[in-house]
Amino acid sequence: VFNWLAEESGRLFLWSMRESSYAPYADANQAIIEEEEAHAEGGPVHLIRHIDENCDEARVRIQEGVYEWFAKSIRLLGDPRSEKQQKFHYYGLKKEDTEDQLPIWVGNVMPVMEQLGLRAPTPPIDLNKLLAQGDAGQGTLRSPGTESESGAVLEPTSLE
Repeated sequence: VFNWLAEESGRLFLWSMRESSYAPYADANQAIIEEEEAHAEGGPVHLIRHIDENCDEARVRIQEGVYEWFAKSIRLLGDPRSEKQQKFHYYGLKKEDTEDQLPIWVGNVMPVMEQLGLRAPTPPIDLNKLLAQGDAGQGTLRSPGTESESGAVLEPTSLE
C-alpha cells in the first residue's frame, strides 16, 4: 500500500520540479521521475496479485493499509503554506502547488481503489486541516466499527 500511495505522492512532488529553474536539479528529476513512476505503477499490480492469491484476508489487510497511508501520503505533497514550499515557488524550483497536485493524486488513486473494492478513509479529508496538522496528525485512520488492538471499537479519526 505504501508503494502505491506514497510513491504516487513522491512522483507528483518530483513532477512539479521537472521544470526547475536550477537545470541540474531539473535534469536529475527526469531520471528519478521515471523510477518513481515504475514504483507507483507497480504498487497496484502487487496489490491485485495479493488479493487474487489471498482474497478476503488480503483485502482486509490492504484496506487497513489504505486507512494508515491515505492521509500520510497526501501530506507528502507538502503544505503549500509552509515557508519551504513558498521558497520552492519563489526560486522557481517547483511549478505546481499542493492544491494543484491533490486532484491529480486523487484522480490516480481513486480508480485503483474502486477496481480493488477499497474505500477511502472517512470523514472526507479537508486538505488545509490535514496539512496544518503536520507530524501531530499522522494517526491511522480506520473505518467505522473496526477494533483497536485493545478490542475497543474505533470511530473514524477526525482530521479536524
